[in-house]
Amino acid sequence: MSPDLAARQVLMSCYLYYGCNCNVLDDAQYDAATRLVAERWSEIDPVRQFQLGSPEKILTTGSHVKLTRYTICAAMAWHHQIVGHYPEPDLSRPRWKYDPTIRCEWRSL
Repeated sequence: MSPDLAARQVLMSCYLYYGCNCNVLDDAQYDAATRLVAERWSEIDPVRQFQLGSPEKILTTGSHVKLTRYTICAAMAWHHQIVGHYPEPDLSRPRWKYDPTIRCEWRSL
């Protein structure tokens, strides 16, 4: 698996776990993906680096990640594809923010 694909899976998994109280990856798969991301950090897209924070942070928890609308939509579709239904999102989350440096709209978990 490419490190950038692993980074996308980590981001989607964080949204599903912390934002919808469900998951697609088991703990071992998630841990393997976070290790790959941390070990090959320089190969990951800069926007995903921004979303993930740092290699050290992503190895300890995913509760800090920044989500894009694309990440949330992809996570919902991924869950539907694997599990067979869309997850129930927590709609009481913070408002969206815009970062002009990377030209990306994001929100926290």
